[in-house]
Amino acid sequence: MNTDKVTVREFAKRLGVKMQTVRKAVADGRILGIKRGQRILIDWDSESEKFMATSSKIEFRNGRIAKEAKKVEAQEHLMSISEARMQKEIYSAKKAKVEYEKMIGKFVEVKEIEKVWRQVAITTQQSILAVVERTYQILAAEDNPHNVRKLLISELKASMTGLSIDKTPVPDEDFEDTEDEERLQ
Repeated sequence: MNTDKVTVREFAKRLGVKMQTVRKAVADGRILGIKRGQRILIDWDSESEKFMATSSKIEFRNGRIAKEAKKVEAQEHLMSISEARMQKEIYSAKKAKVEYEKMIGKFVEVKEIEKVWRQVAITTQQSILAVVERTYQILAAEDNPHNVRKLLISELKASMTGLSIDKTPVPDEDFEDTEDEERLQ
C-alpha cells in the first residue's frame, strides 16, 4: 500500500493554505498527523479530503481554492453583465415600441384624456341644469305629480340623448301610457 505522506509545508502548499492552518487542524484532531522526529507527516490521500470537509471557507481565503472561487465569481459577474446588457436591449426595444405607438396615435396623453373628460362633465352638468330652465314654468303650473315625473324623465332623457355620441334616443321603458304624454304636449 503506497500512500503519499507529505510534510505540513507540502500539505499546506497543495491546498493553498498557510502552514499554521494545517498545524492547527492537526492539533485540533481534524486531520491525523504522524510525528517523525521534528516533522509531522500527513497522509495526503485520506487527510486532504477530511481537511477540506472540516475547514471553514476563511481558512481557504488566501489559498488556491480562494483564487479559483474568485475566477468562478468573475465568470458569474461577466454573465450578469451580459444579462444586464440583454435586459437593456429588451428595455430599449420596448421603449422604442411605445414611442412609435405614441407617434402613430395609439396612445393618448393623460392630460388630453383629463381635458376631454372635464369637458364631458361640464357639458353634462349644463345639459342637466338646462332641464330646469326649460321646464320650471310648466312644472310650477302642474299639480299632478305623475305628470311632473313624466315631464322630468322625458326632459332628462332628451338631455342625455343630446349628450350621447351616437345620438341614440334613450328608450322610454317606464311609460307605456301614451295618452298622458299626448296631454302634456
